[in-house]
Amino acid sequence: MAKRKRVRKRTRALPSREELKTFVRTEGLRYLAVKNINSVGIGRKISTKGQSGALCVQFTVDRKAAAEHLESLGSRLIPPQFVIGGKVVPSDVIERRFCPSWLPVTEVALQKEDRKTRQNIVFPGLSVAHRGGSAGTIGAIVFDRTSGRPLMLTNWHVLQLLEDDSEGAIGDQIVQPGPFDDNRVSENIVGKLVRSHVGFAGDCAVASIEGRGFRPDIFGLNIIPKRVCVAELGDVVVKSGRTTEVTRGVVTRIEVQTKMDYGDRQEIIGGFEIGP
Repeated sequence: MAKRKRVRKRTRALPSREELKTFVRTEGLRYLAVKNINSVGIGRKISTKGQSGALCVQFTVDRKAAAEHLESLGSRLIPPQFVIGGKVVPSDVIERRFCPSWLPVTEVALQKEDRKTRQNIVFPGLSVAHRGGSAGTIGAIVFDRTSGRPLMLTNWHVLQLLEDDSEGAIGDQIVQPGPFDDNRVSENIVGKLVRSHVGFAGDCAVASIEGRGFRPDIFGLNIIPKRVCVAELGDVVVKSGRTTEVTRGVVTRIEVQTKMDYGDRQEIIGGFEIGP
């Protein structure tokens, strides 16, 4: 009886995370200069059946089109593959658009939820904003590395972008809840804008907590974040938001650079993407 020989499946060599990151921030950014292309990152190639496969450089576009129609869209052809760190990595193109999530939605509830009302003890998951803004979410309670004082962490566009698309400044008053949830801003001041950033490192800002208590556990989850981690493909994540409440998802792209419109300005924002 003949013996069957077991054949080992070869594992395709892949670039390192640092090589992928460098590629997105150099070559990838050149593609974001094209009008129709709105983001680039590292993900898994999506099949026609919606299944994920090989690691790829994943682009999103306002509109997918055949090669002969790209010029009319102000777009360019994306190569089927790239060489990164000496290894071949395929590309993938998905039709998708992005916008900041602070845009107001129609409210139908007669009684406001705890998330959208003034709280004497502030904690992650509550409504917050610049006094001239709309409404976003406190993402976490963090502590200044030097002084140790507690701060509210959220987005730059929540604490510094105003309703008229102008920008606030460091030291401006922050309110909880945001003006969209309660327009009595003078009674709801919770602190001041301390630091902010919008760009390759993300969209983030921190504000002081003044005249109120705080607690670090996240509303609806009852957990306290203990450390900062780097997101990897396939990670299961959860968040507690002012509008969406508790939602869960899976990290589908990493090292992503996305073109985002903030009123009269456009920025390229770094981050990762979460899918259902």
